Amino acid sequence: MIVFLFFIVCIQFSCATLFVLRKLYLKKIEQYCQKKWRKENPHNYTILKSNCDISRIRVGKNTYGDLNVFNPSKDNVYLNIGSYCSIGQNVQFLLADEHPLSTISTYPFRAKIWNMGNEALSKGDINVSDDVWIGANVIICSG
Repeated sequence: MIVFLFFIVCIQFSCATLFVLRKLYLKKIEQYCQKKWRKENPHNYTILKSNCDISRIRVGKNTYGDLNVFNPSKDNVYLNIGSYCSIGQNVQFLLADEHPLSTISTYPFRAKIWNMGNEALSKGDINVSDDVWIGANVIICSG
């Protein structure tokens, strides 16, 4: 019984340690992405809040706000935001989160049940013109 309890304690300690290490690793990745973003975008005041491919994001001069960009697909889609734009809190840009409508169900069976990759579709780039105000809690989809 004591050996069993010791085994359980060791497993819990290991899980807690892995959780902390994973959290630290993700924090380092976020810091690296943020530094790289600032280095490549000294002409605007945006803050990248999501870990994504920054080569697919273009932001113009003096635009400010937080960028929450989600692109789970391998499609070649871009987020283009013009100059002098104001982006409110919790704005989300979904570059590829459309469900396939040509199948029996819109549920992503291949991705969720069979682990066969992502099924998210894109309708194209997101283009925001110059001098646009985007209010808080807005979700902007592709196309």
